[in-house]
Amino acid sequence: MTRTGQTETHHQPGAIIPATAAPLRSLTAVMAVMCYLAVLAVGSMILIDRAVSHWARGLSSEATVQLREISGRDMEADLALVVALLQTTPGLVRVDALPREAGAKLLEPWIGNQGLDK
Repeated sequence: MTRTGQTETHHQPGAIIPATAAPLRSLTAVMAVMCYLAVLAVGSMILIDRAVSHWARGLSSEATVQLREISGRDMEADLALVVALLQTTPGLVRVDALPREAGAKLLEPWIGNQGLDK
């Protein structure tokens, strides 16, 4: 008894979602699907991060220098000058001069082989 003469009752908290409110099976199924999709999203982000890191690593380890043809200039002499300059550049491990035929072969899938015979 309390001071006012009334008996004290203890209040028991009920369930957050009452069993009579909605079928719990459908809520459980929706939560399971959402958890599955969240795991797929996290896994996809990890795969994308690894692919981007691999791609960036490849980009940072190679460089391409394009020697444009200018009328009246000797392309072979310019190419030899550029290769010599790149070979003396600190930090470069290897310099490869790509012949015109190899460059045309690389471009062929995108633009064809017409007009590359200059």
